[in-house]
Amino acid sequence: VEVDGALDTWSTFKSNRLVLQKLDINNIRVISSVLGQSVALGHFEQVVDGMLQSFEKANNDTSTAFPAYNPSQTKLLFKILRESNTVLAEVIVKLGVLDRTRMRDTAWKYEKYFKVWEGLREEFEIDARWDIMNTKTDYLQHNMRFFVELIHTQKS
Repeated sequence: VEVDGALDTWSTFKSNRLVLQKLDINNIRVISSVLGQSVALGHFEQVVDGMLQSFEKANNDTSTAFPAYNPSQTKLLFKILRESNTVLAEVIVKLGVLDRTRMRDTAWKYEKYFKVWEGLREEFEIDARWDIMNTKTDYLQHNMRFFVELIHTQKS
């Protein structure tokens, strides 16, 4: 972030930096909100990638051991399912990645702050990263349903 009091517009983005005419409390709120979402989203992206790796390993182990029922794999698969649901809840509810009204006191009230918020979300690829992570969790959950059905069939 760079502050340039002589800037003709309220804000602009130049080669990986935000240039503001003035750094005030509302700009700080907007910037910290998007930065916090980006950092937290990065954490959850790593968690989801770890779940995918665990699922791949369990999937490979299951395919070689089929049709034998393996309680430890079942626990792992349910753990992955539970974690993927938790990640989605955390990102949607606590981070508010999909909640465009979270900045209603600042970004929605004043267009100049909305432009900063929108530009930062684009710069940090918040929506694109969410879409990729959501696709990965959808993949996990879809495949988990298959394994739950398979486990249920094996137990019967």
